[in-house]
Amino acid sequence: MRILILFISGWTALFFAQPVAHGTSTPEITITPDRAFFGDTVKIALQGFEKNQLVTVSAVSTNSAGQIWESHAEFRTDWHGRVNLAAQAPVSGTYRRADAMGLFWSMSRVPGKKATNKSTDNAATNVDFVQITAKVNEQVLAAATFHGCRLAPGVERIPVHDHGLRGVLYLPPGKKPHPGVIVLGGSEGGIGMIEFDAAYLASKGYAALALGYFRYEGLPESLENIRLEYFETAINWLEARKDVRHDGVAVLGHSRGAELALKLGATFSQIRAVVAFSPSSVIWGGIGSGSARQSAWIYHGRALPFMNGKLTSEQRKEMDLINWTNSMAGTRWCEIQLENKTAVDNAAIPVEKINGPVLLISGNEDQLWPSTEMSDMVMDRLKENNHPFPDERLSYPNVGHFIPLPHSPDLVPGGDVESTAAAGVDSWGHMIKFLNAGFRHKR
Repeated sequence: MRILILFISGWTALFFAQPVAHGTSTPEITITPDRAFFGDTVKIALQGFEKNQLVTVSAVSTNSAGQIWESHAEFRTDWHGRVNLAAQAPVSGTYRRADAMGLFWSMSRVPGKKATNKSTDNAATNVDFVQITAKVNEQVLAAATFHGCRLAPGVERIPVHDHGLRGVLYLPPGKKPHPGVIVLGGSEGGIGMIEFDAAYLASKGYAALALGYFRYEGLPESLENIRLEYFETAINWLEARKDVRHDGVAVLGHSRGAELALKLGATFSQIRAVVAFSPSSVIWGGIGSGSARQSAWIYHGRALPFMNGKLTSEQRKEMDLINWTNSMAGTRWCEIQLENKTAVDNAAIPVEKINGPVLLISGNEDQLWPSTEMSDMVMDRLKENNHPFPDERLSYPNVGHFIPLPHSPDLVPGGDVESTAAAGVDSWGHMIKFLNAGFRHKR
């Protein structure tokens, strides 16, 4: 039996196709290896077509909102009527290079169309489907519906409602205590996307807590005045579990969650490694509905200083000229703020206090804020203060704010699709090696 896994729009699918008889002239789609987890690379091939024939292969799926996601690629068969997607570049389509997983990471939402066969859009439900077709002259010659699971075998999903905490814990199989990781989302709130990060980490041997901190199950509705004591509770709760190691935890964050991860690492010594995707070097203001700006974070009842400094008249003029319809407007707004050295010094995250190594990951075409520039600021501060850990920095050209899990579609504008897909494979693979090394580190 042929099997494949796909991660799309916040979910993963493991696909099953019928066995293919060799030597047949009937057009077929084959997928190998027989079993795979998302993030693994598989081989996809066509056979039984006419030689030197143009064939269009399409992948279509739907999410919980009924949104349709689609990709396609046109190939020319060889003299045996075959196509190997891992070795052959498309003639045209939603991606350009030879890549067995190209159909999946190049998927995008079809605007204006809705489907009735909705899937669930969280990692709790384990089965979904994708329709794969192969067409010649708009006629479908081969088709298959693939079904599958999002979690690796043996991974356990545990909703968390203890000690005021809200989230989902993913545990790898096995009785031996696992290293713990807390996963934090950004300004979107909730735990929608980070559940999949946690599931991925659990598949690699980590007890991963996707932790909500606002806009989720009775937590605050806005990103304002979030108490750091809440995260201290989460650290202590995770470390106290019998199935989690008691020698410290790691924290992984995205965007505002990366800002938070760095701040938590600088505040709580139990954190022994920090992974920050599209991070900030400073604390920014909260995001809420009120007219008065609030801090995003408070600790011991005190609002943490954030970027709220005065601008020069020239900077104010430049602020007024920002075209907010421009995709880079948010990044430029932050860049102007960062020119104020006094404000930066006041709101800087003291990353040199982090009691373990730091991994910073960013794209050079971030359209939400200048994460590459701020990553450089973090690294400079670590080096200036002789941070005694093997800190690392990954920066990807032609990549935007969001760096997805391996072989997953890009959900946020900025950068190009192929570079983003390559960054997803490289960065997440590098991150696992970084965490493995961090938890072996002897203090």
